[in-house]
Amino acid sequence: MSRLGIFESISDPAFVADNEGRLIESNLACDEMLGSSEIGRPITEVWPQAAEFWQPALAAGAAGKQLRVDIRANTADGRDLVFDIRIYPVSDSETGDEIVVGVARDVTAERFQAHELEIKATIDPLTGAFNQGQIEVLLSQSIRSARRRKTTGCFIFIDIDDFKSINDSFGHDEGDRVLKKIVDVLHENLRDSDVVARIGGDEFGAILTDSDPVSGPVKAQQIGAALNAISVNESTHKIFVSMGLTVFPLEGDQAADVIKRADLALYRAKRAQTREVEVWESE
Repeated sequence: MSRLGIFESISDPAFVADNEGRLIESNLACDEMLGSSEIGRPITEVWPQAAEFWQPALAAGAAGKQLRVDIRANTADGRDLVFDIRIYPVSDSETGDEIVVGVARDVTAERFQAHELEIKATIDPLTGAFNQGQIEVLLSQSIRSARRRKTTGCFIFIDIDDFKSINDSFGHDEGDRVLKKIVDVLHENLRDSDVVARIGGDEFGAILTDSDPVSGPVKAQQIGAALNAISVNESTHKIFVSMGLTVFPLEGDQAADVIKRADLALYRAKRAQTREVEVWESE
């Protein structure tokens, strides 16, 4: 009698293996996924990604528990799929030996949709930079990290001066191109550990990790020069940006406090009509 029992009648891939990981039995869906049953071979040879779950599965079985985990599989027909696999330790009714039963469900579409929703929740769709909600999350993490490591960071608030005139004079397509170019320039002038976000229509933010009151403004001024070199409509017309900077963390700092200070510094820069980055200082 088949050890798979009712699993033979289901469409999900299912298999039985001994404690050494050798396949004892597999249903048709499993054979189609892997290419063949290859009974007697280690499952980690037939399904290489199984190496990720095999030892944890045995450990869970020894504790009388089942293991459930997402595992990728390169199927026999060349697809790269994600399976939600459940591993059950059971006793073989025929021999009394401890065996392992695995049932895998194809969740590729579900995981892709979840990933897409996650991206939409954190990324600005036009520029590909983080959005305002995510920059607050990442800034909170940077504040905690700086406190823990007793370092500092800087946050820069950037605004394009009179951006409306670009849209009015050259059209929204050109305005969108400029916004995307700004993000490109920011990435080109920052480290991989730094963070870029589009906070509003023509407002951007950047987290400079491991930065201080000396290095931060120097880097911000370099960024400002690069941004002010962006041309509009492939002409000599250039954009101009105003920038406000603040160092974090101050005592009791939250992400909203840091952004507010940088915004106040930005307001001072716009009011002074200066091309220098304005650094926040207490009143």
